[in-house]
Amino acid sequence: MRLFLVLMLLNSNNALSKEHYLDQELICIATYELSKDFFRSLKDSSTEKLVTELQKELLEKYEEGHFPVKDLEEKILDLHLKWSNEFDFLPPILENCVQNIR
Repeated sequence: MRLFLVLMLLNSNNALSKEHYLDQELICIATYELSKDFFRSLKDSSTEKLVTELQKELLEKYEEGHFPVKDLEEKILDLHLKWSNEFDFLPPILENCVQNIR
């Protein structure tokens, strides 16, 4: 019985860490989308292209539809609202995505 409980605990920890990482990927995809729009508005095409490539690279790790459109749209909206309230909100997230999530 104890072995069963230990295995269940280990399994749930693995599931949580995988889910968390996928959430981080979803955050990065949404951040890249917002960043593309931002750099496009600044007419900074080289940075827009870089962010587009990073987003594409992350999306291509999975089959199409892996990230539900509804979840992605909700995350974009959530990040946009937070960014609207605090302009410095998005840059650290973008930096983390570029450096750590691939």
